[in-house]
Amino acid sequence: MLTIANIAVFIHEMRLGDAQLLDFVNKYAVVPGSFMSGEVPFPGKFISLFTSMFMHADILHLAGNMWFLWIFGDAVEGALGRFRFLFLYVVFGITASLIHILSAPALAIPTLGASGALSGVMGAFLVMFPLSRVRMLFLLIIYPIFFEIHAIILLGLWIAWQISSVWHAPVSETLASGGIAWWAHIGGFAAGFLTALFSGKKNKVKKRK
Repeated sequence: MLTIANIAVFIHEMRLGDAQLLDFVNKYAVVPGSFMSGEVPFPGKFISLFTSMFMHADILHLAGNMWFLWIFGDAVEGALGRFRFLFLYVVFGITASLIHILSAPALAIPTLGASGALSGVMGAFLVMFPLSRVRMLFLLIIYPIFFEIHAIILLGLWIAWQISSVWHAPVSETLASGGIAWWAHIGGFAAGFLTALFSGKKNKVKKRK
């Protein structure tokens, strides 16, 4: 359902002309400066916290996020149930956007994508399935190489990368160059991790691929 929603929104984006797409992004993506200044009236600014998590910059952005949703989302949804999973997915995404806004309250660059919500799913997965083995794909030029790694190692390295990256460049410079909203990832991951931790959600080891 989430995959279909993300793909549908992306198709809509691709059908818009340049001017229409710019208006669409400015209206439905999260722009911290506009959010904090009150430039966007209520309830529009809060609607963007929801709509932005279904928007993507390009096909690679979309494909990467949907790949992570496939890897980690199925097990977390199975543990939580479909409706609770959908509710928490949205909560994780909104939390990620709010953390991003607080990290750069004057930023005028639109931020969009499912990464914040998916970071929350990954944080929950780490608590629920820490010893599960995740099958990963690495492309060596044109040759696919599959390998497995424990979730606690993979996700531990991933969040460590996110945290270390916030010190490499100011948020404004990172996003201006087409980069990543690191604080959104950190905020979403923390929301998912803490939600699963305090809800006592733990499951048996499960192989993911």
